[in-house]
Formats: sequence, C-alpha cells, structure tokens
Amino acid sequence: MRKFVFLGVFVGLLTMRIFWSSWLFNDDFYNYLTWIESLFRLGPFGFYSRDFSPWAQANYPPLTTGLFATFHLLARWLFPHEQSCALLATFYKLPRIFLETMLAVYMLWRKKYLLSTLLLFNPAIWYNILWWGQTEGLMTIFVMLGLISILYRKLFISVVFF
Repeated sequence: MRKFVFLGVFVGLLTMRIFWSSWLFNDDFYNYLTWIESLFRLGPFGFYSRDFSPWAQANYPPLTTGLFATFHLLARWLFPHEQSCALLATFYKLPRIFLETMLAVYMLWRKKYLLSTLLLFNPAIWYNILWWGQTEGLMTIFVMLGLISILYRKLFISVVFF
C-alpha cells in the first residue's frame, strides 16, 4: 500500500511541476532550440565551432545536448502539429524535472522529510529548473546520487553516477 501512496505522490508532484513549467520559460530556450535545429540540419561534426549569432555559442556538454535533441524529437513525435515554444521548452526540461521529483520522493520514502521539503519547495530549484530550464540540476543529481552511494558503501554504483 505504501508503494502506491508514494507512486501517487510522485505522479502528482511530477504533473504539478510539468504544468507550472509549461507556463514559464526563459530566452535561454531559444539558444537550445537554435543549437538543436542546427544539429538536425548540419549534423554533429563541427557543432561546437558553429556561429549561432545572435544566440549564444553551443557550450553545453554533449550528453545534455543529446538529451535536448531526444526530447525535441519526442515532442515533435507526440505533438506533430503543435508549434508552441512553451510546449517544446517544457519537453527540454523534462529530464531535470523527472529526476529531481524522483529524488524528492525517494527522500520522502527514506523518511528524510526536511531534505525532501527542501528539494520540492526550494525557490532556487524552481527558478533554475522550472523557469530558466538550466541543466545544473541534472548534473548535480548524478553527483548527489554518487555521494549517497558512497555513504551506503556502493562504490561501483557511485563511480557510475560520477
């Protein structure tokens, strides 16, 4: 029964965060969109040396750029006729929203209520992830999982997360 309660909490929190995220996006999204459209149009070779003026140069790691491309394709596949930038920006944010919500619910499961509350209601996370759409949270999640794995003496898993 407890598993179903936490699954419900996870789905509810995830849905709420995705809904709020769809209302908020920053101009940085247009950097990502320009990069991904260039990646699809010209391929990966020379990607980091291209001129994206007037937008910022591509400076995100390849894994992050790959996630943007994957979720861009997923959004276009699920909503082929939708041209909304807000919808596409929300899809770009999904990996971070999913992982951070999963970590917060895991902390609830482990009865770490203060940590879970800090993750769920921290204004910096809301601002950074739900509005800006920054990827630092995605990278930080793996560092945190690596550190947690070290605390539980799971050295191989910690190396994988790092």
